[in-house]
Amino acid sequence: MASHGRPHRWGEPTSAVSVRWPESHREFYAQRAQELGMPFSEYVIREMAERHGLDLSGGEDSDQLQLTA
Repeated sequence: MASHGRPHRWGEPTSAVSVRWPESHREFYAQRAQELGMPFSEYVIREMAERHGLDLSGGEDSDQLQLTA
């Protein structure tokens, strides 16, 4: 079956999740994401993937998936 529309960001479908953390943490993560020039959710995904040794290659940005600590 042919794929239609925009490719999945990480090479596979994504799922929405709600996460609650201390407000001061949210502010820190948002600031760090802004400094790195990426959306908040991308920052969190990349940091979690790096921490747990998960691969993010295979998506539309696979040539730009160098994780930044």
